Amino acid sequence: MKSVCLQWQKTSLGGKLAISNFLLVASAFILCVMAISHSIAHLVEDKVISDVSEKTQHLIKMIKGTDDDFHNQANQLAKAFHDHIQGGFELTTHTIDIKGKSTLSLLRNGKPVNLDFDLVDSFARTTGIVAVFAKTGHDFIQVTTSLKNENGERATGTLLDHQHPSYKAALSGNSYIGLTTLLGRQYMTQYDPIFDTHGKVVGLSFIGLDFSERLRILKDSIRSLRLGKTGYFYVLDARNDENYGKLIVHPSQEGKNILMSKDSNGREFIREILERKNGLIRYPWINQELGEISARDKVAAFVFLKNWNWVVGGGTYVDEYSAEIAQLRNTYAVFGLVMMLAISGIWWLLIRRMVTAPMGMVTTVAKQVAQGHLSTAISSDRQDEIGHLINAMKTMETVLLKFQRAQTEMAHQHGLGMIDYRMPVGELPGVYGEMALSINTIVQSHISIKTKVVEVMTAYTEGRFNVAMDRLPGQEARITEAMDKIQSSMKSAAESAVFNERIRMSLDTVCVTVSNAQGLLVHASPSAMDMLTLLGGEIFDAEKFYGKKLSSLFKDPKHVAKFDEVVLTNQTVDLDVGGRQLRMLARPMHDRYGTPIGYITQWIDLTDEIATEKDIDTIVGLAAQGNFSGRLRLNNKTRLLSKIIGGMNHLMLISEQGLEDIARVMNAIANGDLTQRITRKYQGIFGKVADSINTTTDNLTCVMGEVREETDELSEKSPNRSKSLPRYLVKRQVASEKAAFVEKTTSQL
Repeated sequence: MKSVCLQWQKTSLGGKLAISNFLLVASAFILCVMAISHSIAHLVEDKVISDVSEKTQHLIKMIKGTDDDFHNQANQLAKAFHDHIQGGFELTTHTIDIKGKSTLSLLRNGKPVNLDFDLVDSFARTTGIVAVFAKTGHDFIQVTTSLKNENGERATGTLLDHQHPSYKAALSGNSYIGLTTLLGRQYMTQYDPIFDTHGKVVGLSFIGLDFSERLRILKDSIRSLRLGKTGYFYVLDARNDENYGKLIVHPSQEGKNILMSKDSNGREFIREILERKNGLIRYPWINQELGEISARDKVAAFVFLKNWNWVVGGGTYVDEYSAEIAQLRNTYAVFGLVMMLAISGIWWLLIRRMVTAPMGMVTTVAKQVAQGHLSTAISSDRQDEIGHLINAMKTMETVLLKFQRAQTEMAHQHGLGMIDYRMPVGELPGVYGEMALSINTIVQSHISIKTKVVEVMTAYTEGRFNVAMDRLPGQEARITEAMDKIQSSMKSAAESAVFNERIRMSLDTVCVTVSNAQGLLVHASPSAMDMLTLLGGEIFDAEKFYGKKLSSLFKDPKHVAKFDEVVLTNQTVDLDVGGRQLRMLARPMHDRYGTPIGYITQWIDLTDEIATEKDIDTIVGLAAQGNFSGRLRLNNKTRLLSKIIGGMNHLMLISEQGLEDIARVMNAIANGDLTQRITRKYQGIFGKVADSINTTTDNLTCVMGEVREETDELSEKSPNRSKSLPRYLVKRQVASEKAAFVEKTTSQL
């Protein structure tokens, strides 16, 4: 006996409960069977009817309980969905087409609900299906829904049937709840009216609670129930359509329509059941499937479930209840009931002591842990499974708390900028250590990617476009693709900026304005700004002229018309504006498709050039008359004209000085003065002329000196001759020789 007790203590909790349940129930069952077998003998028929009716009512209560549960869940879901979509609703006259149907726009807080799938999907992810109907005329049209068919298409655009009970309920401002079948699945649905701010029904909210699985379980439970030996329960479809009389639940003929079934007397008892809906029926029946050849009386109780349109029936053969069993059943039923109550009491005490109390504590701790409270105290000195479970829960709570603290510390350190901080993997056991390692790896991966992105973007901002983002795997490849696109875009933008800057700098070297396709000024080079200021006057602000038409600068309508014509026709025109001679060259700009996008106009001020031409004609005319004193004016001239004018003035000065020097020296020679020379330094032909005149003057001076010396020498060497000739003849001879020598010298010059 002691060994048996020891073995019992070592037995698991499940074993203890199973053995206890088996022994107690088996004992009660054996006693009841033996008592019933020897005691009950008669009252079979009444008891059969009572038993069938009672069990049918129990089944009805079970189904109604399920129905009530479904109703409550559907009602709670409907309330949750109503809270989810609550807001100010308004039905406007604006229409939105939904699958070929024109629906009025139902606004929620000013935003259309029509085709707003986020509104329903965000709610339906963890619940049943939901939808919203918008009232359009006398119809309610489904404008958004989470329900999709097998092709993934949403069931929008469908009308609420006017014969559907929810239609009349909605018109009267009431809700409706009931069963329906959608896409082959069973739903408990609820339709609630949506009111606008004036209390008018403008739509419907719809929820569908899928209870197909629970309905399957319910059907399995119904099919598993038995009345007597071969009796069973079944459910008939009471909907007044093609399904009328169809078996919804049946042990062997489920899905078959038995409306036309007849008993051995030819009575359509199924039709009678459906028409009566509630009550009892007795009829003779031959079960040909079991090979029976004679009719046996059968009793059936049936009850109508209005909410489900079900007629639930239960039937059994009367003769399956023996007379002896019927007679003694009541006596031993009481005895059995007392026994079961006693057993139930003992069973309840055992469960309460061994399972309920400790499991309640474990459940409380589990709920606290599930809600994120990891500081609940729990302990036990028990050595069985419950004790092990409690201690395991305590250990789990401790590990979770340590894991949570590690995560919190990691978030804190990263918040302080310590991004190299890691969760202590070695301090966490088993899968928690693996989870911490995974978190560390994920965090490091994201930090590495962000760091690389920052490095690459920094390089791009510094103009180093040869730096590329790492090739990342999986969905992270989108980061690589995005960075590649940024690299390409920024590189192209940089190249375009350089190209545009070159164009702008090139344009800024000349007097150019750029206007858009409408002729409005968008850019002007510095010299063009000066030109516009010159044309506009002293009070003209060129900076404020951007966005205006260039032709508005001209006061003369003819000039305005001519300028607009030049811009549009790609011509070159000369205009006299405010005493200034302007030449404008306009060229249109087109995009790559040939569409005009603007115009470039080059402004050339010819005023100074024309004035300079006149001045040149004047000084050339004076120079042709021998007057080289004329000069060109240098005021307000361009750099090129200034160089040209400066050169011309310098040429006139050199010419004037050179000719004056030549005239001075030649006049002195003509007067017999050979002491004058050209002392200025000249280049080119002027230098050659100056050198030739100076050389000529020097040569004449030498010749005249030699003539004088020869004359004197001749006079000294021929005294006798001089004496023998008359004086005037001597002078004449000397003068002739001198003149011949001078003529010879002059001819040489």
